[in-house]
Formats: sequence, C-alpha cells, structure tokens
Amino acid sequence: MEVHHLHRFNEEETHLVFYLCFLALMFVFFFGAAAIEKFKPRIGDETGLTVLLGLMISYIFWHAFGTENIETFTFSADAFFNFYLPPIIFNSGFNMRKKKFF
Repeated sequence: MEVHHLHRFNEEETHLVFYLCFLALMFVFFFGAAAIEKFKPRIGDETGLTVLLGLMISYIFWHAFGTENIETFTFSADAFFNFYLPPIIFNSGFNMRKKKFF
C-alpha cells in the first residue's frame, strides 16, 4: 500500500499560490455577483452566498496547507481598513436608493 504525501510548498511557492488563488477568487466573485444580479436566486443573497463560498474555500486551504504557512494566509486588519473598506463604503453609498433619504 503506497502512501501519497501532499507537496509542501516553500515560501515563494506559497506566496505564488496565494496570489493566484486571490486573483481567481476575485474573478469568481466578480462573475458570481453578475450572475446573482441577473438570475436573482430564491434563497439567500449575494452577501450570504459570498460568506458560504469563503467558508468553503477557507476549509479547503486549511486542509491543503495546514498551520505550516498560516502567516501567509492571515488577513491583515491594516489591509482591510486601507484597501478593502473604502471601495465597499463607496459602492454602498453609490448604490443606495436615494428616495429613502431625499
């Protein structure tokens, strides 16, 4: 009986995998949001489906990489507040229904 071991990535390979996965996820979320906007699913909304997809992908990463390279995949609060939060706030304000406020 042959035992197969997972390939352990070195630091450069881990960063490359992280960036490729991040880019792929950006495309998935972009096209997924367009599909949700067009087809309007009966159950859930874009936020709920995004959270579920994120949980599934995190679970896969956890089992694929373990705790060995956990600092590479740790989310930075500084990155969130400086790079992700401003576009989220801008998009929410831009898409707000103006009749409710004016």
